[in-house]
Amino acid sequence: MSSLTRRAARGWRMLAGNARTATAGLGLLMLACVLAAMAGPRVSAQMQTSALRAEIARAPAGTPTILASYGFSGAEPGVRVQSVFGISQIASEIRTALRKLPLAGPGTDLAAVTSPFITVSDDSPALSNADAHLELVYATQLGTYSHVLAGSLPGPVRKTVSKKRVTLYYLPIAVSRATASRFGLTVGTQLPVRLPPDLGYQVVLQVSGIVTPVQPDGPFWSYDPIQNAPFLIAPQFGQAYWEGGAFVNGAALPVIGSVLGLVQGTARWALPMRVGNLTADQGRALARALPAALTEDGNNLTPVSLDIDLSSPLQALLASFVQEADAVATVLSLLSISLAAICAVVLLLADWLLAEQRNGEFATLQARGASRRQLAWLALRGCMLPACAGGAIGAAVAIALTPGQGNALSWWLSASTLLAVLAGLPVLTMLRHRGLARASRRADRRVVGRLAIRRLVIEAVLVFGSAGGLATLRSQGLTPGAVDGYASLAPVLVAIPVAVLVLRCYPPLIRPLLRLTAARSGLTGFVGLARAARTSLGAALPIFALVLALTLVAFSGMVRGSVQSGDVDASWQQVGGDALVRAAAISPAAQQALARVPGVRHTVALSLTGATYPGLASAFGFGVVLADPAQYAPILAEMPGGAAQAAALSRAAAAGPRGQAGTTAAAPAPMLAPAGLAAGLGDTIDVGDSRQLVHVQLVGETAPIASITALTGDQYVVLPAAVLGKSAPPPSMLLVLGAGVNRRDLSRAVAMYLPGASVTYRAAVLAGLLNDPLKHGTDSAFALGTAEAAVLSLLVLLIALVIGARPREATLARLSTMGMSARQGRALVILESLPQIIAAVAGGVACAVLLAPLVGPALDLSSFTGTAASVPVRIEPFYLLGACAGLLVLAILTLAMQARTAIRGAASALRIGE
Repeated sequence: MSSLTRRAARGWRMLAGNARTATAGLGLLMLACVLAAMAGPRVSAQMQTSALRAEIARAPAGTPTILASYGFSGAEPGVRVQSVFGISQIASEIRTALRKLPLAGPGTDLAAVTSPFITVSDDSPALSNADAHLELVYATQLGTYSHVLAGSLPGPVRKTVSKKRVTLYYLPIAVSRATASRFGLTVGTQLPVRLPPDLGYQVVLQVSGIVTPVQPDGPFWSYDPIQNAPFLIAPQFGQAYWEGGAFVNGAALPVIGSVLGLVQGTARWALPMRVGNLTADQGRALARALPAALTEDGNNLTPVSLDIDLSSPLQALLASFVQEADAVATVLSLLSISLAAICAVVLLLADWLLAEQRNGEFATLQARGASRRQLAWLALRGCMLPACAGGAIGAAVAIALTPGQGNALSWWLSASTLLAVLAGLPVLTMLRHRGLARASRRADRRVVGRLAIRRLVIEAVLVFGSAGGLATLRSQGLTPGAVDGYASLAPVLVAIPVAVLVLRCYPPLIRPLLRLTAARSGLTGFVGLARAARTSLGAALPIFALVLALTLVAFSGMVRGSVQSGDVDASWQQVGGDALVRAAAISPAAQQALARVPGVRHTVALSLTGATYPGLASAFGFGVVLADPAQYAPILAEMPGGAAQAAALSRAAAAGPRGQAGTTAAAPAPMLAPAGLAAGLGDTIDVGDSRQLVHVQLVGETAPIASITALTGDQYVVLPAAVLGKSAPPPSMLLVLGAGVNRRDLSRAVAMYLPGASVTYRAAVLAGLLNDPLKHGTDSAFALGTAEAAVLSLLVLLIALVIGARPREATLARLSTMGMSARQGRALVILESLPQIIAAVAGGVACAVLLAPLVGPALDLSSFTGTAASVPVRIEPFYLLGACAGLLVLAILTLAMQARTAIRGAASALRIGE
């Protein structure tokens, strides 16, 4: 065992040379960077998968179902569906045509045949004043999705002949508990069907059983809700009546068609799908495939040869998810790619440190005749094993910590970090050992000038390349759901020119301070600032990484803050106030009572009606909201963007009542209208059912409130309640303002003064928006990315300080011999690095401020709020200042620890002659 250990140690020395510790550290850094680069995209993909599964799980049970319907008649091909065999065969054909969809097993298919409504009656109190209209339904798997409360499921038809030589057909039926309760039915109740008396036979529906639903929100019961609970039909002319459903046995279908003459009806099928374990990518693929499969051209229902209509509630759910998930993936790709760029910079700094460690060793080999290619191969050979091993371990850890299906982006980013190591160290080695002739010519001014020109060219290429990428991003935007490697580098593209500007500007800004410190007696400030004013690649990489890290932290905070602000705006647009009360009619006494509830600051009653405007070609209609301007203005003022409308209504209220109905001579009534509707309206409109003429004047534009548009349509205007006078309809909505209102007290008051009214709270709507699974996962991903950026910033600081440790310790050792104290030495170390960090902080602030207008318009944050209104990326001072303060505190603590280490190493550095 000892021999193996010695061989391993000897092999490690031959492989890593004089940089054994740094090489081992490179392997650890590679592990951490690959873990960060791979975990980010995998977390994003799995977060989307978890959100999709949560959306499907909380959707109604019948959502993941293919629904098919066919209205048939007695003629071919409708005869095919008028038997048990026919509908089962068609279900099989539909399944074959849709075989590319993830359908559940054939045993889960549901099929039903429904007859037209027939009229029945009996002597029960429920039917004493109105007839009952029942549809007869044969449904497969009735016994699976229902529980028999009394009696039994329906059996075959029983045929008898009465004493009067009249053939009687007893048709057993089963009804739901709600249907039995409404019609007063019990097991054994007989319901004669109204038929012409000269037919010579009679049909009697006989209740054989009463059932209760199993999975009432599933496809079996939700496809035709009348099977579970009857509906009251109240026609404009005539007596009201009830419609319900009754289940029959499959053997009754021929009797229904031949005896009752019901040769028309509807056939329905429901084919459940297996979507509980869908991944996000599979959900996207299904969202693309489902609409094509449900259309007439794409469903391939040729074998059925029937005009069958296909639909699925899952289609809308998947479309909404894909829109939001694509927006999330686009935003998170910016974060993942930028974090990978910081990881690459960290690894390049580690390569720089390795090149520093092996500088003497390679210089000796070069003096003995080794070429630069041989040195580059030795450097590559030394880092290949630890880099590949660390990368493999990091990938394995990332896969273990984020189980599930990954994506291609995680592998691409991991490969880019490995490439940064394997390509960076040989290149740095070749640049550092360009030969003695080149080294002797460095003092030549012409060579120095050429190097300066070369640096300018490189910087110009980087700046113009970044500008081109940002211009492409502004013109084309980010493709939702797709990762454009160039455009997704937007934070990096902004950070590159800012880092170049910082490197060019901060040394000239330090030189005036350098002249001031030169006039003082102490050397600490002068030496520290003099060392800080020097720029090199070793300073450029840390500054770029710190600028990008601070940009990511601030940008993540701005995106999160913008989404949260967008959620607040969306909650106002959905409710219209802190609470919304809906009732058939709200009396002034009820409004006053609700206004006295603790926490309520303002209330306004809204009446809803309609209006028309006679255009050039034809009149078009829109909704009208009638409200007291003095009461509505305070609530509008609280709404986002409603201050101008509130001021206009306040001025209108102060001017008194105007625009009385029936005249255009009075002063016009102030009107609020959406932008699209305001452009097409004139100065008079016809309001109400009686079309009273009202003279109006547009005083402001307003965003539609969802709770109002649900009743009035997408377009409505707001007018003072006085314009219709006593002919105005009673208020049916009450907006309540008061963020601290006690929900229990308000609900109790509503139940007391407005029985049957409903209350919607904006806080509950906002909580639903904030607790969206996809949005919650995105917040977690942003928090994880922020933590990764902070850790990478710490690594950048540590590696940068280690790279400059030897010359720093030599300087401290020489100054110590001149009488410099340990306290002055610590101040020198901090003063040497602090200007670069402050410059990086300023650059990060500039990047974050620039990202909002440059990248913000390309991000679709409205998908996070679920509204059509745009959600701009806003500059959030809290997140920006917090990120700056955090980076400065982290830097100062790191510098303080490095200063203590540098002071301790100064004596040893002096002893070894460095």
